[in-house]
Amino acid sequence: MDLLLTKDLVEKELRELGTFALKNFGNTFINNKKSNRDFTTKIDVEIESRFSDFVKKNFPDQGFIGEEIPALNNKEEYFWAIDPIDGTKNYARDIPLWCITIALVRNNEPLIGFIFNPVSDQMYIGIKSQGAYLNGKKLTIKNDKELTDSQAVIDIPITPEMYLVNGQILDKLNSILNRSFYRVRNVGSGALSLAWLSQGMFSIYIDLFKPNDKLVDVYAGRLISQEAGAEIYNLKFIDMNYNASIIGSKKNVDNVKNMIDKILQ
Repeated sequence: MDLLLTKDLVEKELRELGTFALKNFGNTFINNKKSNRDFTTKIDVEIESRFSDFVKKNFPDQGFIGEEIPALNNKEEYFWAIDPIDGTKNYARDIPLWCITIALVRNNEPLIGFIFNPVSDQMYIGIKSQGAYLNGKKLTIKNDKELTDSQAVIDIPITPEMYLVNGQILDKLNSILNRSFYRVRNVGSGALSLAWLSQGMFSIYIDLFKPNDKLVDVYAGRLISQEAGAEIYNLKFIDMNYNASIIGSKKNVDNVKNMIDKILQ
């Protein structure tokens, strides 16, 4: 499989999907409420459907998984993962913090990752063992700031049910992060958070409660950040149903690991 040719083909499709999403930004409505705290829009569904058709046409022997429509051959060795609007709540409320993220995955390891921010026309692409790029310019994470001058980004969607079980850990984590970093941010999009980490805007990414069956929004971001020089450290201390991770430079990952070790003592 020629990853570069695949990249060019998918990037063209992704830009078209981004144009469609941007055209409808500020003029959308909730399509379906999944739960009290989770919903989708008709734009999410339309983008995912279009990309599913694209996969069927161009990669008929590969699988497809998303968030809004049934999976397609998702037991195949290769499959495409898409979050059609990562940051749906922001998108639906006219907040310009959202993106489209796509990844080609083999045996649960991403080979190509795309994060497209149509609002700023920024296309982040990572290819395994070939680097990470923003609009064609190579990305390298930053590692030169002290924690007190750095910004951490968290992607922890806390629900009342989650807080009931893990509230003590969350309170301690919130306290130690805010005392250690210049700022702690939550932008409402895991993919954008990882793109901006790769770009050097954040020093560390922390997500302790990513359900194992909800990785479509971070497959691409993890690859892009790793190709930009980040280390990915997976934690197993909370619940095996969740994928807990710290992503950043080795220095910053080690610092946050030490913080979490103190929380668990």
